[in-house]
Amino acid sequence: MAQTGWGTATPPGIQQTSRGVQGGAVRARAFTTIVTANLSLILITRSRSAIAVSGVRSPDPALLLVFAGPLLCLSLVLCVPGLMDLFWFGPLSLFNLFVGAGAGVLSVVWFEVHKYGRGWRVG
Repeated sequence: MAQTGWGTATPPGIQQTSRGVQGGAVRARAFTTIVTANLSLILITRSRSAIAVSGVRSPDPALLLVFAGPLLCLSLVLCVPGLMDLFWFGPLSLFNLFVGAGAGVLSVVWFEVHKYGRGWRVG
């Protein structure tokens, strides 16, 4: 029996579920949320005065690499069976992928709204 964080034992090969979603899929969605939230933070904090959309318009090769690396790793971890097993991830539906990514982006959008609401310059 495997020991979980709360002191309850789970039989081998059985994953706990959260509202009908397998535990591995929950972990994969949470990881997707963390990665997209971090990338969103990078994009939003590029400028304290301009909104994030204006920062995307200016070409920056380093920013492309900063985004391409984690997104490539995320896609590999979510799609390659050996890597999924390494992280204990389960299969993630397209809907759950978008839910995780959306939650990551929305978790930092409040800062962008705050910048815009404070009347900071745009562009």
